This record gives sequence, structure tokens and C-alpha cells, in this order.
Amino acid sequence: MREIYRFDHLWDGIVEIGPEGLVYELPVASGHVDKIFRFAISEAAFARMKADPERRIFLQAFLHSLYQMRPVTQQVTVDHHIDLILSGDPARVEEVLNRQEARDCGAVSNMVRILTGRDPAPMRQGTWFAQGRGTARPCSSGG
Repeated sequence: MREIYRFDHLWDGIVEIGPEGLVYELPVASGHVDKIFRFAISEAAFARMKADPERRIFLQAFLHSLYQMRPVTQQVTVDHHIDLILSGDPARVEEVLNRQEARDCGAVSNMVRILTGRDPAPMRQGTWFAQGRGTARPCSSGG
């Protein structure tokens, strides 16, 4: 039997708990098309998603940016960014968020703003966590 865990809001995605393991289903909007991407997650990642909403939102914004232009697949995806963003050293997490932020010209911080109402300026300057190191890179043109 399959169980569904729902986070605070519909846009947060869900976690399917079943005999085959845990699967995080993330809704991703891409223009007029809504997609669902499915990611295998560990028990530790699931626990961290429930315990740390800030990191969960960073993960959601990062994956949304990363997968927005990708075609949907029926396969469950394994993405190493999940454990990194949920459990990694804050400086390393900020480095990864800043790199994606530069690639997508502010899309990650904008998604955090949409989801939380948080001012994106500190994130765009490289400070995602309170102890951030400010390692932002300028927006890369052309993709």
C-alpha cells in the first residue's frame, strides 16, 4: 500500500511512501505546461525535508529551475543535489545555489521569493543562509 505525505502547500510537492521506497513528486511549471518530476529520496532526506522548511524550499526552487526546460520522464530520477542541498555544508549549498542562480539569471531566488515572500536581494548577492559567504556570480548570458 502507498501512503502520501503532504507538506504545507500544494506547490511543495508530495512524498510517496511505498514498498519500493520514498519518491518526492515536485510540480514544475514551464510556460503553459505543468509537469511532475519524480525523485528517489532517502529516509534521511525525507526527515530533513520535514524538519527544515528553508532547505526544502531551496531544494524546490533549485530543482524547479534545473528541470523546468527538461522533458518529463516516467522514470524516478536520482539527483545528487537533493542530499547536498538538504544536508550539505551551508557554504557548499550556497555555492551550488549561486551557480544555478547565475545560469538561470535569478530564477532560483525568484522562486524562493514567490514561495516565501522573502526579499531576493541577499540571495542574489550570494547569501542564502544567515551565515552565507556572499559568493554570487553574475548572470551568465545565453543559458
